[in-house]
Amino acid sequence: SWVHHLTMDPLQCSVITVGGRRYRVQGSLDSASGSRSGYKQAAHEDEEGYEDVGEETYEPDQGLNMAEDELLPDSVIKQEGDKFSTRVSCDAELFPMLIGKGGDAKRRIEAETGAQLIFPRRDSPAAQQQDVTIKAATKLSLSRAHTRLSLAMESALSSGRLVDYNYFVSLPLANAASIAAFGAFRDQVVSDPQAASRGIDPTIFVAPQHLHLTIAMLKLYSDERRQKAKQALQALQPQVAELLAQGGPLQVQLRELEYMNDDPSSMHVLYLQVHEVGPGGRLARLCELLVGALSRAGLLLPQDDRPVK
Repeated sequence: SWVHHLTMDPLQCSVITVGGRRYRVQGSLDSASGSRSGYKQAAHEDEEGYEDVGEETYEPDQGLNMAEDELLPDSVIKQEGDKFSTRVSCDAELFPMLIGKGGDAKRRIEAETGAQLIFPRRDSPAAQQQDVTIKAATKLSLSRAHTRLSLAMESALSSGRLVDYNYFVSLPLANAASIAAFGAFRDQVVSDPQAASRGIDPTIFVAPQHLHLTIAMLKLYSDERRQKAKQALQALQPQVAELLAQGGPLQVQLRELEYMNDDPSSMHVLYLQVHEVGPGGRLARLCELLVGALSRAGLLLPQDDRPVK
């Protein structure tokens, strides 16, 4: 069924955007994509050869409210005899989550939509194409399967437990002065007699030449998402150039050490806060431009769509 029984408050839900349309997910994204009942411990090799050992496998029908059926545009549909087909851009890293334990998730989508999902086998040259092929007897069935697969991808990406961030947008902060100052800070810290016993050594510090201000973390697991990110950032070039041309060079200070966790005992990342020198607020506006463009392109996860600190 395309309409799932509401077991939670429809006003308290997360939203996934797929193809310009929004879909409600009952409960949190983690619960809807299965951080509890929606996931199963898996140690298997599925029918396409994508082994998922000891990981949690996504079951895509947990808690999703499907919208009214909407046909795919003819431009993305190919007719082969009496069959219709289309492709969904997707990196192979997501295949185990979309196929599911023993192929269960894949078969569920096929049973609910009447379409066939074809994943390239891991050992085939086609696996490098990073596409999932959908075939169906009708455009409606094809479109339903496309929506279900796209929702499964988005929910899997939205769960922080399954897929790591693989890209980030940043502003480089390394110059001769900052590299020298950070190197001196590092050397001072590791020279403390107590440092070694506390697990502090030079390897835990970022290389000074890689100093940067992180603007956004991204999960770009398809050619389509990577192209969207590229286009969004390229479109900002005139605005960024205009903003940076206002006044002299943009200057910042690195100070105030912070930890990236509410509980210091569970802290894994320390970072320096970045403060703009002088009036104007150009740094904050630059960050807002970048985050806003990525958000409008649908590339930020709900938990990441927030102002830069």
